[in-house]
Amino acid sequence: MRVPSIASCWWPGLPQLWWRGDLRAMMLAVLFAIVLNFALTATFVWPEMVSFGMLAAIWTGVILFWGIATWTGTHEVIRIRGRSAEQQQALFSNAQVEYLKGHWLEAETLLRELLGIDQHDGDARLMLASLLRHSDRVGEALVELETLELSEAGAKWASEISRERQLAGHIQ
Repeated sequence: MRVPSIASCWWPGLPQLWWRGDLRAMMLAVLFAIVLNFALTATFVWPEMVSFGMLAAIWTGVILFWGIATWTGTHEVIRIRGRSAEQQQALFSNAQVEYLKGHWLEAETLLRELLGIDQHDGDARLMLASLLRHSDRVGEALVELETLELSEAGAKWASEISRERQLAGHIQ
């Protein structure tokens, strides 16, 4: 697993977007960019565009927005880093054991916890797709396979993804 950098916290929403794929975080990052660009433009390009009081309020908002988002992002990175690679491997191993025993709910819970830590974990996503197929939740399995196929890990698992799709097709 890649360890997130504290530097990713310097842009509001980036840690949540980068490490969890949270689209609300993307909206936050874009909103911050718009407000920051407006503040910079109003300060340095067209200072006559807004009054000094309005400009002070805008910069106060930008700084507060940045501070709160940076604090939140730092806590997100600390949470992610709090799970060591050994702990994640233990979670995956436990999920494998539960999967092989046919304890679908327990295995799914562990796999979803792993994907909550690192959504790019291709091994966990493939096992989750297989588990969902075994649980007769073919639609959800196909969504997981699509997500895996579009991820960085997708190429590594191309043949397994194809096989899972074939097996899912036999169930439908």
